[in-house]
Amino acid sequence: MEKRRLLENLGFAGTAIESGKTVIEMEGRERFVIENHRGVVFMKDDLIKLRLEDGMVSISGADLKMDAFSANGAVVSGFIKSVEFD
Repeated sequence: MEKRRLLENLGFAGTAIESGKTVIEMEGRERFVIENHRGVVFMKDDLIKLRLEDGMVSISGADLKMDAFSANGAVVSGFIKSVEFD
């Protein structure tokens, strides 16, 4: 129960974590929130790649940083130019 409360405080929706589905939410071009990723593959200030259950997601942009990170969720901020799925 404590883990769920922590994730909800970070802005993660809890129900997606329980279902195992990947959920992605964007706020403009400045914030990218993902639930149920499988880890960081690559990270620089212009590109972040996260492993998904069925592939990968690449976030490219400028001044990208990981504002929050856990085994289940991550929050990326900066100027997001594109999001690609592989």
